[in-house]
This record gives sequence, structure tokens and C-alpha cells, in this order.
Amino acid sequence: MENQGLPKAMVMGVVGLIFVVMFGSSMFVTINPGQKGVLFKTLAEGLDKDYVYGQGLHVIAPWNDMIVYDVKETETFEKMEVLSRNGLSIKIDLSILHHPVQDKIGYLHDNIGNNYLEKIIKPAVRSVTREVIGNY
Repeated sequence: MENQGLPKAMVMGVVGLIFVVMFGSSMFVTINPGQKGVLFKTLAEGLDKDYVYGQGLHVIAPWNDMIVYDVKETETFEKMEVLSRNGLSIKIDLSILHHPVQDKIGYLHDNIGNNYLEKIIKPAVRSVTREVIGNY
């Protein structure tokens, strides 16, 4: 009777090994220094906005997806041409320093998406720059 347990354990071990080999690349997520992640649970409630994953190795279900954001301070260069109060054209080279708020990237991903620089930051900087330079 005791020998029947050994084949069952071997079968379970082989099945487990096959599972890890098939889904291993999607089950293990590495978040590097300067990055944070939010988890999208495909078969559950969707995006987990409140929990932010820090750097390191994380094990997730193979059907879930980890969205990784770079949260380091980043410099972006922008060239603009704006009009002064006199109607003269002024060319400006801007340097924008930005980074997402680390504990709010779930909300950032849910409300804006990965391309927050193009959708929010650059238009806001352009608008303020035109407004300020237009006064001179």
C-alpha cells in the first residue's frame, strides 16, 4: 500500500515541473532598481491600484500581468517656438525633470496609461511656457 503513494508523488512532481517549465517565464517577474510595478489580475478584479511592487523577484500567476514603471528622475528635452507679447517668434530649448509618484503608479496606469509623458507632462509644460513667454 505504501508503494502506491510514491508513484502519485512522482506524477504530481512531474506535473508540477511541466507547469513550471511551461509557465515559468510568465510567473517570475524581476523589477529592477529604480522601477516599481502594478499587477493586473486578468481573472479577478483587474488592476490592483493600491499595492505597488518594489524591486526584486516576484512570483505571479501566469495569467496575470505585471506593468513595470521607471520611477527614477528623468530628464526630457523639448524644443518650442512661442510668440512674445510683440508677436515675435522665440525659440526655446526646455529641460523637463519628471518622475511619477511611486506609491500612486496604479492610479497613474488606470487613469492615464504608460505614456503619461506625452499625454500629460509635455502638453502642460508647453501650455505654461507659452503663457509665461507670451507676457514678455
